[in-house]
Parts: sequence; structure tokens; C-alpha cells
Amino acid sequence: MLITSATYSNASIRAYLAYDDYECKSDHMVFETSSGYVLAEWYSGSLYSGNYFYADFHGYGFENVYRNEEDAVNEENRKGRIYIDDYMVSLSAAMEWCKEED
Repeated sequence: MLITSATYSNASIRAYLAYDDYECKSDHMVFETSSGYVLAEWYSGSLYSGNYFYADFHGYGFENVYRNEEDAVNEENRKGRIYIDDYMVSLSAAMEWCKEED
């Protein structure tokens, strides 16, 4: 009997970029997911507020960010790279993060 299992390195969580690194201090960014807010730092690419992106937003560390779910699953056509400092936080914590200086 053959047993197989599939795992995906990218969870493809959809998030709305509420505040980009131009609106926040020191390259900070705030994404909104169905489970709360994600506190991230911009590292590369073109990520602007008012757009939806896909990545594994429910984990810590570096993540590649994509414009659509298919690209995220296939890990193709990356739009940017971020570092996630925290996730599933409240709006008030996200706003504090957005405005704080490093």
C-alpha cells in the first residue's frame, strides 16, 4: 500500500496591505487578514497599500509575497519580500507598530 502526503511551504493566505512603508515609519508595513493584523518590515519589491497579496502571513520571519494565489502556490512571479515580526494582532497594536521608530 502506497501512502502519500502533500505539504505546501506557502500557505497562500490572502491579506490586504492596509499601510505600506510610505505610510508607516522605518519600512514598517501592516497587512490585514481574516485573523487579525500582520506586522511586517519591507525588504524588497513593489508592495503598495490598497492591494491584496498572498503569502504565509501566519508565521514569523522572511516571506515572499505574491499578487495572486496561483503564483503563491507555484512560488512564481514574486512581488516582494517582507519580514514578519508578529501576526494575529489587534488594530491598536498594528497602529502602534506602524508609527513607532526603530
